[in-house]
Amino acid sequence: MLQRLTRDEIGRATAKLQSIIDEVCGSCELNCCLQGTMVGSDDARRAAKAARLSPEVRARLVEGLHKRGAELRRDLEGLRRTAQLLEMRFGADRPREVAALLSALEKWREFCDFLERDFRPEPEDLIRCLVFSGVRATALRAMRAFPGGERVLPTLAGANTSFQAGRRGVKADRCLFHVDGCLIPTAKPHKCADFYCASDPGLVHEVVDRMTFDEFTLAHVTPSTREGFLEDLQTELALGREFFEPKVVMGGDGDLPEAAADLLREALGRVRTEWIEGGHLDVAVDLPDIKRAPDDEALVIHCGSIDAIGIYELAVDLVRARGAALRPALLIFADELNRQSGLEHPLWTRREMSQPLSSLNLVAIV
Repeated sequence: MLQRLTRDEIGRATAKLQSIIDEVCGSCELNCCLQGTMVGSDDARRAAKAARLSPEVRARLVEGLHKRGAELRRDLEGLRRTAQLLEMRFGADRPREVAALLSALEKWREFCDFLERDFRPEPEDLIRCLVFSGVRATALRAMRAFPGGERVLPTLAGANTSFQAGRRGVKADRCLFHVDGCLIPTAKPHKCADFYCASDPGLVHEVVDRMTFDEFTLAHVTPSTREGFLEDLQTELALGREFFEPKVVMGGDGDLPEAAADLLREALGRVRTEWIEGGHLDVAVDLPDIKRAPDDEALVIHCGSIDAIGIYELAVDLVRARGAALRPALLIFADELNRQSGLEHPLWTRREMSQPLSSLNLVAIV
């Protein structure tokens, strides 16, 4: 017999997954959060939406990136000290290289000013944050134009900067969005959220050993109320179609599918609604090729149940759609999550290093 999801069981699964992450991540001494920023433009939009939906996320982003701006200002002072020495030593012979280095430091200063004074957790500012990887790379490349330039940087910049010596030059800086932990824990970049981990011990291997497939899927579900879901959907749609993420909503019976379809129709225009005959949604059989979904039409499906393997199949299809730069407007309402099928997806059983669930918003009305 199918049962409704409860806030408690979702919380238990989420806490179990988080405890494994806390224990395993970083034990390989190659913590991904400390190896650069994996945020892309799509991830920046996810972060902007999370900030719009949650005042706590918004405040955390502003405070955290202001702190990062102060850290990068210290880095800038270290760069300037090194640049002054290089200019004194090589300025007469390498005027173009000196000019390029000073230009790179000016770009760094502009970015510090932006983070410390002007940053707002809106889409355009979060997308602007993505330029920092290029700003840092340009500054280090300008240092390398001088004999020994990058090699002396860690010493001259100082231990309180991000310029630490590694085996192949200066080590990578940590993720821009990592300040006392992730600044966007509810909207992590796809690679982070999908457990893109190739280390030993591998995170996915540990998760598969300690959790069931259904537990892992359940840990990605967000509990909500009917009113809260509709309010969040309206806020998301107000940002624009490119911010809409496909959703599976469980427990949303009654008139919730119709209410959501009305919001989609008002924001996006054409909406097609379908009821799955027989009740259970078989993604392979019942859903059309997502990559062929019309750009100008949203699809709302109401079914009696969906299971974890169906959610996985849908997520995999959406990953492929994202790779083809497609953003299908898909909203599935399932009265129940069927936890009796006993089926597991091959990505799970093969312990693939990337799991696909960040492509979907999973919501339970509790």
